[in-house]
Amino acid sequence: FVMAEAELTTPALRVIFARLDEQIRWYESHSVAHKRLYKLLKGMVIMAGALTPICAALHLSAAITGSLGVIAVVFESIQQLNQHHQNWLTYRSTGEALKHEKYLYLACAGPYAVADDAARLPLLAERMEQIIGQENSRWLSAQEHAHAHGQGGKRDGAGSAGAQPALVCRYAAPKEAPALPKGGGPPAAGG
Repeated sequence: FVMAEAELTTPALRVIFARLDEQIRWYESHSVAHKRLYKLLKGMVIMAGALTPICAALHLSAAITGSLGVIAVVFESIQQLNQHHQNWLTYRSTGEALKHEKYLYLACAGPYAVADDAARLPLLAERMEQIIGQENSRWLSAQEHAHAHGQGGKRDGAGSAGAQPALVCRYAAPKEAPALPKGGGPPAAGG
């Protein structure tokens, strides 16, 4: 759901909703990509694993039977290295949380049911950045854990998006943005 341009009456509202919509699209598209890769790799592992005992029972060459085992290990290793399952679930959850905030804001419900309309927009920006920052922190923590245990993993868009700055209101002192991994992350607004 994207707001019509006519409804975006202030520059701040346009900027915040542009960032929010961009982040929702990013998390949704990357969630779908990781889901597809995870299911493809797991399907290949299952097929290779299921065919291995059949080849052995049919007394096919050891090279064929052994190759199936190697294929299963390689595909499972790729899945573990890139953390497709974890990224699928995390990105899906984050995208849904961002949509939830957007719909609460548009309905003036939940934390946005405050009497002062001027307080709603900064609250949306803060909550949106908090959701994104929490996801980045979880991702960084998972990477540190994976590297401590000899596993790899990389952030989507590494090298293309760079670090993602938080929105800063030019009328107030900027709050400290959460630290992001050097590998990148969701694109910054306009990036």
